Amino acid sequence: MQKSLGVLTAKVERLVEDVKTQGDKIDGMRLKLALFAGGGAVVGALIGGLVAVLNAIPWDRLFPPT
Repeated sequence: MQKSLGVLTAKVERLVEDVKTQGDKIDGMRLKLALFAGGGAVVGALIGGLVAVLNAIPWDRLFPPT
């Protein structure tokens, strides 16, 4: 009984270590995904702002049709 309890305790400790390691990996991937998504939002906002500025310019006055 004592031996099987020791083996079970060792296996549970190993499982806890594995779960912690996998949790750290998942947290790292979550951070990378959040940074990637945030960067995409910034790029999208910059492109949207550029399009808005370009649409606000009166191109017909600057370059009249010939």
